[in-house]
Amino acid sequence: MGFTAIWPCPLLTNDMANSSYHGYAMTDFYQIDPRFGTLDDYRELADKSRARGIKLIMDQVANHCGSGHWWMKDLPFKDWLNYQENFENGGELKTSNHRRTSNQDIYASKIDKEEMTNGWFVSLCQILISVIHLWQNTLFKIVFGG
Repeated sequence: MGFTAIWPCPLLTNDMANSSYHGYAMTDFYQIDPRFGTLDDYRELADKSRARGIKLIMDQVANHCGSGHWWMKDLPFKDWLNYQENFENGGELKTSNHRRTSNQDIYASKIDKEEMTNGWFVSLCQILISVIHLWQNTLFKIVFGG
């Protein structure tokens, strides 16, 4: 086929009750989602890919988690998450428009820039404020898992 790398969507546990189709609303940063196999399966994929000269990129986002994550039930600090107060009080969730080119376009309109940067992708992903320990664990998983 000619490709040199595999970059699957996040494979960590993502078992939200409603909709978390894309894998970015993780509920367990330490386990492979059973729908994709086990950590041993992931290691095998990494080993076999490497043996064929194919890189494996682990997609893991450590700046947010799914609203079904246990952290959501026992927040260590009041400001641990970056909520949208209006949404938390029953208002509409402000989502981004995904016009990513507005970040690089010097002629982009002010509203396009604001709507790209001042919203969330979906309500299921809570933005974490303090995540340095997650990055350390991510580096461990990358080194250990391939």
